[in-house]
Amino acid sequence: SHDEVVHVKGSLINKMPGDLWQRFANLRAFYGYMWGHPGKKLLFMGGEFGQWHEWNYAESLDWHLLVPPSDPFHAQLRDFLRNLNYLYQHEPAFSVLDCDPSGFSWIDCYDSDNSVVSFMRRSTNKDDTLVFICNFTPVPRHGYRLGVPYAGIYDEILNSDDLRFGGSGVVNSQPMQSGPIYWQSCPHSILLTLPPLNQRLASDLIHAALASIRPNGVASESEQAALQRLLLQVSTLVCALPWVRTLELDPVVAIDGRAQVLAARIVVDPKKTPTPGYRHMAIHPYPVELVGTVALKDGTTLPIRPIMPEDAEHERAFVHGLSDESRYFRFFYQLHELTPAMLARFTQVDYDRELALVMLAPAQKGEQFIAVARYVANPDRESAEFAIVVRSDLKACGLGHLLLGKMIHFLTQRGTQRMVGYVLRENASMRELADHYRFVPDAEESDNSMVRLVLPLGDAR
Repeated sequence: SHDEVVHVKGSLINKMPGDLWQRFANLRAFYGYMWGHPGKKLLFMGGEFGQWHEWNYAESLDWHLLVPPSDPFHAQLRDFLRNLNYLYQHEPAFSVLDCDPSGFSWIDCYDSDNSVVSFMRRSTNKDDTLVFICNFTPVPRHGYRLGVPYAGIYDEILNSDDLRFGGSGVVNSQPMQSGPIYWQSCPHSILLTLPPLNQRLASDLIHAALASIRPNGVASESEQAALQRLLLQVSTLVCALPWVRTLELDPVVAIDGRAQVLAARIVVDPKKTPTPGYRHMAIHPYPVELVGTVALKDGTTLPIRPIMPEDAEHERAFVHGLSDESRYFRFFYQLHELTPAMLARFTQVDYDRELALVMLAPAQKGEQFIAVARYVANPDRESAEFAIVVRSDLKACGLGHLLLGKMIHFLTQRGTQRMVGYVLRENASMRELADHYRFVPDAEESDNSMVRLVLPLGDAR
């Protein structure tokens, strides 16, 4: 439904976790998995080339993303869909038995250790059989044995990790001869290489280093955790300070769960001009500068920070605890629980294009969300769509005022020219809050049930 890619729910590429490369790798893998399953395919316009902007009936698609100087990943995703659609049209296994149970069967849907899913599609001719295998992990699988239904030679006809589609180039270029080895309930099997879904993580760097400095290449869990924290801190430093040209930390000792730097050397570029924010970076890191506190009217101080991937359970519990009316006002339909896909979309964000500020309060076990303000920047970099939701029993405490004020201040600093929000007409409290900050109704883009509100940021008070 188009309702899942509008009203701050995000386009498909925006729902994907990870950095830029990972998002497109995720989306290609998802499309391959989706196309392989039985049933007719519906892909909403713009999804075929990874449009960042949510679909808008009043505007054309962002076709400019397909040509330079835009990132080539968009054109490469389009080429992947083009090849996938060609197979969909010309391979009988996609359609002949599409509505017959015999047209689909799992090969292995239980390989949780490797996070690999495999299945086959059939037609009335066994030579038309297609085998699908999806690797949902950040590492390639070499020499992976896969059960196949018939003896013979198997050719790879499409791989989402192909270089021409923006992948890392881990493909099976040679034909694969099956052998009479019973595997995964199949009478024959083949060996192949499965490409990775994502890129290498910090822990891989640590393991690689340990192999060269320790005889057994092993470190305790506390040592590894300390080194991972240090790497993250170094990453934060070099992201925030682009004039740092060289940083040497040697030696580093991990003791009692803490990493200690015993000596360091730093070289800076005196000609480098500081720039606000992270404009010098292709991928925006976690905005640590937005971590802080806010003071309520009664003097209570509460923490506020950008959302993180680890907040999925907090976000789920927060939405679950809202009243039916609050959920309806936020999502524009009767939603009771966030799906796993929605949780990933709301917590695994690209901080360069979107942000969710969360306000927290003490709970029986740690902390809990009590309010969330979110924005998603449009591709023009001039406007951003926002949404705010406050826990139902705290709506009279001024939390919405505080969050909207911070959002306006932050977007103004970023150079955003306009904030846009869609509000149901019966949502009187949100309309009153928007009126306080001088949001203006857009009559042309509003209807009987919804109001489009616009704020030129230079007019905010």
